[in-house]
Amino acid sequence: MGQVSGFWITFTGTPDLTVKPGNTATMDCNTGIRNSNRVGWYKQTPGSTSQWVLSFYHSWNAPSYGAGFSSDRFTSSVKSDNSIYQLIIKNVELNDAAVYYCGTWVSLSTQQLPAPSVKLLGPSADELSTKGAGTLVCLVSKLSMGFAAVSWTVDGSPTSSDVQTSVVSRSSDNTFSLSSYLTVPGRDWSSGKVYSCTVQQGAASKTTSTASQSNC
Repeated sequence: MGQVSGFWITFTGTPDLTVKPGNTATMDCNTGIRNSNRVGWYKQTPGSTSQWVLSFYHSWNAPSYGAGFSSDRFTSSVKSDNSIYQLIIKNVELNDAAVYYCGTWVSLSTQQLPAPSVKLLGPSADELSTKGAGTLVCLVSKLSMGFAAVSWTVDGSPTSSDVQTSVVSRSSDNTFSLSSYLTVPGRDWSSGKVYSCTVQQGAASKTTSTASQSNC
């Protein structure tokens, strides 16, 4: 046996919750596990990667928080044999509108998470000829978790401009998928620049797909 590691089982919080600004929003995460390990909550808005909101464990005095989130508006509680965790947002603001995911940590042996499927598609010739620019599409599927970090490089250099990333969606096999889009000038594509889309879920190794005009 190797070192003990683990992975996140991911759930979606209370669906279609509507709350007026200034009121309090409460979302339940039913892990189905009595005395669950720590539970983390993540926020995702269209066009951006997931943000860690907070993590909480039933024996802690208070949650731990991600960057930009604090106890003045965000907190957590637990009930029902420590299997149902709640995310509580006080004084709700318009920019709190998002999809919220929760997950609980499950231990396992040194097995790593299965690598997701990452496929990078080049821009269409019609798009390049009519608009002078094109869109690369990074199709990500078979994610084990409902959140992942997506990054792009051009000739090995990181880029974040002209990038849009979709909200993660759950598939029928209980894996997750998303799409990320990079708009590139036609002249850059035709010059043979190499574009890469890299995906990382949690602490798992990164998965990368690469495209250029020469290999599309």
